[in-house]
Order: sequence, then C-alpha cells, then structure tokens
Amino acid sequence: MYGRWIYVGEGEEQKISTNPGITIPTKDEVITVYPVSEHFYLIVRGEVKWLKEMFDVEMLVVNNSNTDTLENLTASLTLPKGLSLADMNGEQQTLDKKIDNIPEGKSESVHWYVRGDVAGSYSLEARLKAKIMSYPKH
Repeated sequence: MYGRWIYVGEGEEQKISTNPGITIPTKDEVITVYPVSEHFYLIVRGEVKWLKEMFDVEMLVVNNSNTDTLENLTASLTLPKGLSLADMNGEQQTLDKKIDNIPEGKSESVHWYVRGDVAGSYSLEARLKAKIMSYPKH
C-alpha cells in the first residue's frame, strides 16, 4: 500500500497522504480503510499520537471470483525505520504471515500490531503473494 503516512510525536498530524482512504469514526476509535486493489485492503485502526503507542494494521483479502481459489497466500508488511512490530503477550510477530486458502466469494484477514518508536511521518507498505487456482464447476 502506498501513500499512507502516519505521524508519531507531539503536535498535529501532518496530512501528506496521496491516498486518503476512507475514514470511519466510531465510538471508541478511528478506522481508515485503504483500498490497495480490488482484492485486498489495508485497514489501520486508531491514530498514533505518542511514542510507543500501538495501532492495529489489518490486511483484508477478498476473493471476488466465482470460480477461482486463492492458494499459497503470504501477506507481507514493510515497516520503515522508526516503526516496529509490538510484542504481543510475550510473542514475537513476523512481517510475513501465511493466510489459509481462500475459496471463491470468501475473505480472510491478518493483523499486525505496530508501535511508533521515533517521532516522524511514516509510510506503510503491504504486499500479497498468492496463486490463483481455477477449478471447473461440475
């Protein structure tokens, strides 16, 4: 995903995004959805304002096909210097995550919990690698 900038530190958030996404304010948080392609979306829950604050990044993969299955999926998140994966419940996270096969018309998602370590503006990038398998319907 290109163009999502996150400001960590004191002061106002700097709006320098080229893809503003769709922002959905809720009772407890702000959710922003960034369509990356017709097949997957990057969802950022919350806004980071202070150092060491964490936020949830979700990749939602949607299989819009009526006949094809997505197989051997790997979701990858790229973090610039200044952001890191947060340790959750004593477990180390990984930037690459496997996703189960996604049959036609279904979706799956993976989550990363990211922490701001250094004040600044950052761009998140995510990639999805998959194999599209066509199976004839009988």
